[in-house]
Amino acid sequence: MNSPVRKTVVRDAFLICVGSFIYAVGLDCFEVPNGLAAGGLTGLATVFYALAPHQAFYLPIGLQTLAMNVLLMIPVVRSGGLRYATRTIAGIVASAAFTDLLAPVLPVLGGGDLLLSALWGGFVAGFGLGVVFRSGGNTGGTDIIAQLLSKRTGLSVGTLSVACDAAVVAVSIPVFSLENALYATICM
Repeated sequence: MNSPVRKTVVRDAFLICVGSFIYAVGLDCFEVPNGLAAGGLTGLATVFYALAPHQAFYLPIGLQTLAMNVLLMIPVVRSGGLRYATRTIAGIVASAAFTDLLAPVLPVLGGGDLLLSALWGGFVAGFGLGVVFRSGGNTGGTDIIAQLLSKRTGLSVGTLSVACDAAVVAVSIPVFSLENALYATICM
């Protein structure tokens, strides 16, 4: 591997890790502790995380998203190039690891104010995702589903992402509340 290519790979790996860290901070400080399941597989994992104690077990969000994304990686590896697949796997693993590792040590922010939590959670997590996307990575989940469906249906990735996220928010209503679901849409 020549020097310019190596620098690009190292830079992109660094950005994927930094972006995943920032994303996890948004989730762990604002969204999850305030019952905001803001779409995607992470939102679905947030719902399962909230239900798990009722069944007397602990279900970490990062571990759930990692497991759910394993199945989605099969078509990514088949359809995308090695560079995209590698960066996607890196984003999935880094965001899952940071989400679970940081959850016990980060403070809960927002003071129970759902609007404040939705705005800051959406901003911080979105910024982190932007850094990951900028480096050519992906954190998996409904982004992959939307990209695959877009190729088959001709619908835009954005439209399909919104539809997937809306379905997750709807599933969260009986677990959290309609109010939380409405704030989760602000977060998205």
